[in-house]
Amino acid sequence: MLSHQGELDKLTTAIANSTTLYLESGGSRPDQLSYACGSCLLYQDYVLAVLTKFDPQNKAYSSIQEYVQFWMTFWENIDTLYNSRTLNIPLIGAGQTRFRGTKPKKQELLEIALWTLKESGFRNNYADRSINFVIYNGDAPDIDFYRIQKMFG
Repeated sequence: MLSHQGELDKLTTAIANSTTLYLESGGSRPDQLSYACGSCLLYQDYVLAVLTKFDPQNKAYSSIQEYVQFWMTFWENIDTLYNSRTLNIPLIGAGQTRFRGTKPKKQELLEIALWTLKESGFRNNYADRSINFVIYNGDAPDIDFYRIQKMFG
């Protein structure tokens, strides 16, 4: 940990000075800051985004409604941070994310991400730049790409 302390200090400073990380009031952990889901920070070549909240037992969780709101806020922030870059976005929520109730299938997660992108009004104004969703080989069998193409193509 000590070998990365300088980098951690830079990240902490970037978070403290961010204009795109929105503080929430009344978080469940009064000793720590709580940021709104979907708020983002551009750090070096990465966009760091807030996806979940922590409960008093320090477990991160999200509801499907919060997941949809995450994407809507995310696209709003990306519109500010984008600056004509190509965006490579993993299938957010497909890993260890805890959902209250039933965990959405990977197909549903991708459809929500694409639907919110469409509804957000975010526009890619540069023909040589794109938004790519990164689907790992292990997740590909769980996604009907033909359906995605018919719905969003």
